[in-house]
Amino acid sequence: PRGRTETATREGAFAATKLRHMLRRLLAALAMLGGLRLRRAWCLVDVRTLKQQRRAPIARRPAAPRPSVTRLRAVRKGPEPVEVPPLNEEITAPELRVIVDRGDQPDELLGIISREEALERADELGVDLVLIADKSDPPVCKIVNYGKLKYAKEKKKKEQAKKQAKTNEIKEVKMSYKIGTADYEVRRRNANKFIQNGNRVKLSIQFRGREQQHIYLGDELIEKFINDLTADGHPVAKTKTTREGRDLTTILSAKS
Repeated sequence: PRGRTETATREGAFAATKLRHMLRRLLAALAMLGGLRLRRAWCLVDVRTLKQQRRAPIARRPAAPRPSVTRLRAVRKGPEPVEVPPLNEEITAPELRVIVDRGDQPDELLGIISREEALERADELGVDLVLIADKSDPPVCKIVNYGKLKYAKEKKKKEQAKKQAKTNEIKEVKMSYKIGTADYEVRRRNANKFIQNGNRVKLSIQFRGREQQHIYLGDELIEKFINDLTADGHPVAKTKTTREGRDLTTILSAKS
């Protein structure tokens, strides 16, 4: 009986110890669970605060004014407007100095006549009365086919532009100061042709090595060349003679 009592006592003490351990674990678990709930509650509060702050209007700084930018647009250029002179009934001057176009023959001068008479003459010939000089006293008119007159003016304008382009074009003629007679004549003919076509000619006298000691012979050759062109019926004027490296050059152009 004594052994049984000791065994029961030991088992009771072990059970009590085990129960205390279980209670401690349970309390620790409850404490941990309470901490998690508390943290969750704080998190919810923080989230609600952030949401309220986001919903509240935020005071923003006023935007800086943007610099004004001028946008350039490409403008397509159309044909130039054609100026049409006053024709027929558009002419209002009471008296006119009238010229009649006779084609290949010289123009006929009718003198000063009335506007009505000039219109009648143009109507008889089946052409137009065109005002060509409105600032004259009295104004000058021409009895002519306006289409033919317009074509002649455009043709003359094109020829002048072509002549101007040729005048700006420079042809070059090169020669040595010891050039032979045959080669000299070839360059002389070429220069005559260029001058006759309205071109300017760049005349270059070439020197090599020690030949530059006789540079004065280049000036004499340029003068001789100009005199020969003048003798051929093409008087020319020259620019100032300049030195370009080993060459002596000048520009020749027809005298106006």
